[in-house]
Amino acid sequence: MLPKRLAHTALACVPLLVFAACSGDDPSTAATVNGTEIPASAVADLAAVIAEDPQYDELDGDDDQIQQQINADALNQLIFAAVLQDGAAELDIEITDEDIADTIAEVVPQFGGDEEDMYEQLEEQGLARDEVDRQLELFAIENAVTSELSPEISDIATAYEDGVPARHILVADTDAATEAMNRIGGGEDFAEVAAETSTDGSAAQGGDLGFIQPGTTVPEFEDALFGADEGELVGPIESDFGFHVIERLEKPALEDVQDEIRTSLEQATAQEGQAAYQEFITGQMQEAEIEIDPEFGEWDAEIGQVVPDDPIEPELPDDLDDADLDDLDLDEGTDE
Repeated sequence: MLPKRLAHTALACVPLLVFAACSGDDPSTAATVNGTEIPASAVADLAAVIAEDPQYDELDGDDDQIQQQINADALNQLIFAAVLQDGAAELDIEITDEDIADTIAEVVPQFGGDEEDMYEQLEEQGLARDEVDRQLELFAIENAVTSELSPEISDIATAYEDGVPARHILVADTDAATEAMNRIGGGEDFAEVAAETSTDGSAAQGGDLGFIQPGTTVPEFEDALFGADEGELVGPIESDFGFHVIERLEKPALEDVQDEIRTSLEQATAQEGQAAYQEFITGQMQEAEIEIDPEFGEWDAEIGQVVPDDPIEPELPDDLDDADLDDLDLDEGTDE
């Protein structure tokens, strides 16, 4: 699926050189990010693009409120781009033509054609070619930052030695776990019992979890698994997820599982990279020195967003009466 920023909220005026390519005539400054000025014309250009997004038709506000929200969303996009560029500079990341080409190769298949098809389809959505190029460059920066922060993929042979193949059954209570163990101990096939009783997504694979690496599961599960002998069935093991029945499987030959291990390592590394990227960009947003022209609202550093002067209040369900409102804990979850 095409990233929504490219489809509807492309950073229409986010050149990586001081927003110089924006087409508007407004000389005023909408915001300053770490000393870099974001022209009001950049906000206007981007707002004109994202206003085409159908989501704004669903907002329960008057025309002025909706336009304020569109402007705020546009400015938020531009602020994010500026912060990301500064973060990349701190990491000494420079985007090359090869990086851009790799990003295009990643995005183009989502349009069911070639590169020209991509540009044509996005042009139909109101995005000029240079606007798309700037968004692609931003994607390339995101990819480069994520790659820089990602750990090295572990050696397959080492992962094979450290890892343990396993399968499990996850149920809600200890009685169900004990019953599953008794069925397996009585001669029933583990995979069939797992498919029938397990609430985990692995049930469709007979409970198979593949190779488990140290430090990748909850401690209770890991201690039981790595403490078991090959072929041993252990349980019930309680964790935050429920109750587990675990079988440590016999380790197959490396050549039989190296592709599986490689895929698992790549997925784990990608997840760690994404987590590191999110932590990095969140920190960059919190530490950035951001000033907003009051015409566009106020900068809320806690949520990292521009808040319009007259924000649109969330629409409550029609069947929510006063008694329901009295029961609501409006502070619940605000500290997360």
